[in-house]
Amino acid sequence: MMKSTAKWYYPWLEDEIICEVMGRVVAKSTTPTGEVVAMKVCHRNILLQSEADMLQHVTQHTSVKAPKLHRVYEVDSARVMETDFVPGVPLDTVWGSFGAETKAAIASQLREQVLAMRTSTQSFIGRVDFQPTFDIYLPLQNKSCGAFLTECEFDAHKVQLLEADSRKDKADLLSGMLSKLRTNPTTFVLTHGDLNPWNIHVQDTGSGWQICGILDWERSGFLPEYAEYTIAMTNPSHDEEWRKVLTEQVLVSCSKERVEAERLATRTFL
Repeated sequence: MMKSTAKWYYPWLEDEIICEVMGRVVAKSTTPTGEVVAMKVCHRNILLQSEADMLQHVTQHTSVKAPKLHRVYEVDSARVMETDFVPGVPLDTVWGSFGAETKAAIASQLREQVLAMRTSTQSFIGRVDFQPTFDIYLPLQNKSCGAFLTECEFDAHKVQLLEADSRKDKADLLSGMLSKLRTNPTTFVLTHGDLNPWNIHVQDTGSGWQICGILDWERSGFLPEYAEYTIAMTNPSHDEEWRKVLTEQVLVSCSKERVEAERLATRTFL
């Protein structure tokens, strides 16, 4: 069993560690009043205040099953985000044991959650209060981009990333593809950005498995309507079964041409 490194990163952390990945730690804690809460602990350059702002927006303005934000504070170089503790288990730990009927039911519930997200819109691409958002075109890096007032500005960012990588031929190709696809929308939808099964908590209620929480809003933002679908199509961490569930049963689809353009724009290597 791999030894926990949480104490190395955060020696002051005395709570029960639930999970840890690359310096990101989630712990279970009990407040002085006896309330059980979850604590997400990361370096403040990774866990941004804007992530907490997005989570608060989700819980206040949508019916999405996301944990309520309690508070955000800093300890040394770390930022701590304290939220409701979501019951249940990560979907990836039980998905393989589900039959076809249960899998279909979970997919249907997840689609309802995604549609609830899409009811929340902004007039720009970014995070609440016109803050930068996670750069979905550099999914293996912790970088932000924007905010952007228009789809045209967002498209220019994608092209500039390819140019910065000295891929001028691909940048020119992408620019042409995007100009044909551009619709100049005036609103952009709430997007989770990382609908991996370990970010979805489920619980056996006795009458069937139910989604009880959508977690980890680190990659969330207000993005074009196609983004949740194209992220799922290009996400290197999805296995093919889960990608198929997302793209065929859960998400609102987009054109093959859009998927091709977004795949060209996305850097899936370091």
